[in-house]
Amino acid sequence: MSFNGNRLRSGPLDDHVQLTNLRILMFQISPFRLAYRAALASLTLALLTAVSAATAAAGSAQADRDQPATSPPAGSSTAGNAQQGAGTGSQAESGAETQPEITGEAIYRYCKSCHGEQGAGGEGGKYPRIAGLPPAYIDQQLHDFKSQRRVNKPMIPIFKHHRFDEQVIDLVAAHIAAMPPPGLALWPYQPSDAALGSYGSKQALAAAGAEQYQTRCASCHGDAGSGQIDAGPPLIDQYPAYLSKQISDFATGRREHAAAEQCGAPDAAETEALIFHLVELGK
Repeated sequence: MSFNGNRLRSGPLDDHVQLTNLRILMFQISPFRLAYRAALASLTLALLTAVSAATAAAGSAQADRDQPATSPPAGSSTAGNAQQGAGTGSQAESGAETQPEITGEAIYRYCKSCHGEQGAGGEGGKYPRIAGLPPAYIDQQLHDFKSQRRVNKPMIPIFKHHRFDEQVIDLVAAHIAAMPPPGLALWPYQPSDAALGSYGSKQALAAAGAEQYQTRCASCHGDAGSGQIDAGPPLIDQYPAYLSKQISDFATGRREHAAAEQCGAPDAAETEALIFHLVELGK
């Protein structure tokens, strides 16, 4: 819409032109234009300030490069840094010297969850008593577990630790051997009905067990079953379930035995007769 003299003339194009002109006029006189100008001025000032600071920094760096180098005087920060480094090294050495000593007691914490605080084993013989066994025997068994010559699944993760070396094995073996035997309450041992049926009576089973022990076991483990140095560990004061499992493993070859031929392969009834005799020896 537009005025032309006294006449009112309108049309789409005229209306668009007039509206655009009106918007430009409003912007020129409105507060928005003032705010725009203020923001532009602030931005310009900030940019000039940044450029000035960068120029000054560059000039300072150039002056430093143009200045001739001099050697630091004695007692300067360079010498101090060297002394500080030496002091740090001494502190590091001192810290290394105060590291806790590796002991058999500390290593045994890896064994407690199965064999107990005092090495008494548990769960009815699933975990054997190890306290008081000969150190050489314990040492050999640990080496066999490590090499998997003797395979026992709960022991495998322990020997994956890179530090379970010769020294560690010697220390923990000595610690376990020094533990007093726990004195397990194993007596009286009650044979199964099948074993009693095989021998006819408990007295016959006991006699058969004593005879088998002398034939198969006594030469290595002693007449009293308390073991012999460099020959065999004690068999008394050990869980019957564990003894039964080991006798079976020796008989089937699942566990190696130096005297496997002498020990033979007792059947279930003969195994119970042997265990009955061992419990009687240890009561």
